Amino acid sequence: MANATSGVAVSEECKARFQELRAGRAHRFVVFKIDDAMRQVVVDRVGPRDAGFDELTASLPADGCRYAVYDHDFTVSDATATAAAGEGGEAPRSKIFFVSWSPAAADVRSKMVYASSNEGFKKELDGVQIDLQATDPSELTLDANHLGAVDAAATPSTQDTRPKAPARCSSSSVSLSPFAAAAAAPPPPPPPPIPRPSRSSSEMANSSSGVAIHDDCKLKFNELQSKRMHRFITFMMDNKGKEIIVDKIGDRTTSYEDFTSSLPEGDCRFAIYDFDFLTAEDVPKSRIFYILWSPDNAKVRSKMLYASSNERFKKELNGIQLEVQATDAGEISLDALKDREDNMRTQNNEDNSTQQSGGRSKLEGVK
Repeated sequence: MANATSGVAVSEECKARFQELRAGRAHRFVVFKIDDAMRQVVVDRVGPRDAGFDELTASLPADGCRYAVYDHDFTVSDATATAAAGEGGEAPRSKIFFVSWSPAAADVRSKMVYASSNEGFKKELDGVQIDLQATDPSELTLDANHLGAVDAAATPSTQDTRPKAPARCSSSSVSLSPFAAAAAAPPPPPPPPIPRPSRSSSEMANSSSGVAIHDDCKLKFNELQSKRMHRFITFMMDNKGKEIIVDKIGDRTTSYEDFTSSLPEGDCRFAIYDFDFLTAEDVPKSRIFYILWSPDNAKVRSKMLYASSNERFKKELNGIQLEVQATDAGEISLDALKDREDNMRTQNNEDNSTQQSGGRSKLEGVK
């Protein structure tokens, strides 16, 4: 079934290999990739049980995104084990890590597709316990000190059992690796509830990225769509990356160049543009374009955040007719918008078997 967020499907082999790792413990790790057509998540590589963590990191390409699951075995100091085995007793543990690998050198479109498919794919893998996102090997590699600590205090277990009782790490345990520390640490007590004012549905957090949507975004969009008060609106993440807010608004007299110049060269934006034109029969028409602007030199984490929030935000803006994803100004030129509108109209004509002309549109009201 296709991921509702990105349209990317998940092959049955992905789920089968994951179950072999989780339930059958047949593999140490599985690496997944999105196929060349960007239509489906498929299995890329499988590591046997005797494979090490270094083999997983070596299998991740320096210039390509991947998903991966890693079954991390370790032992921790445990009161029950100590009582049974004497001083120094240890309990075997295992955690399954889900890794989102998005290196800086990867293609921008690849990063966007992987980021927007991340949550949907994770949901297909029932049993993932810890989630890691990495853009650089240093965020995953275990250095010599960490490896020594794991060898001394959390030696990988050779047992196949997965104890169900939670264990507590001894306070005297040495520093653990990023994996072992996250896996072995006892869960913190839940924080007390914080009273919050009631929020409307449009302000609720995006289920994919945790980003909320300010009510003003929907209000301004409705002013553009229904009342035609604006020519364009740009939207941005706030400084904390927690909420989508209105960035800039162009009135009906602003030019298309005003719109394109409002998009920053070094950061991402969402945008709405009300595009007026004349058909080949000189009939005035209008299309509302939705634009995801993600320039090449924007920060990787910003690209991922915008990409993962894209579908949810778009659903809040009821009335969008055409979508464009752009990484440079050439992809949102007037000709590019005109071509998209022509393609849409031609496709509609074919689908509806109408006799309307498929000729190119003439621009109107755009300077």
